[in-house]
Amino acid sequence: AAAEYVLAHAPPGSVATLEMANLPLLEYQRRPWTQVNDLQALMDFERGKSETWVILTMPAHLAAVQPETWARLSSEYREEKVFYGTGRGGEIVVKVRR
Repeated sequence: AAAEYVLAHAPPGSVATLEMANLPLLEYQRRPWTQVNDLQALMDFERGKSETWVILTMPAHLAAVQPETWARLSSEYREEKVFYGTGRGGEIVVKVRR
């Protein structure tokens, strides 16, 4: 559902997947998005875009292992939509920076 939502709403070329969302969205579903793995890659991806959409999963894990990336996502992005899964803390979060 998260992938379909983003496909319907995000401009082409504006979507990145982050860390644990990379495998299911890029490898399994083969979505046409960019993989970013850290803060520098995220900032590089943002450059020159009027909008940046980021899809991530397990936000508590991301905050623990990449606090700088999480800080940027928390301060520079707004939460567009959250898709809750069956596992606690395993939600898929869509964030947007305009």
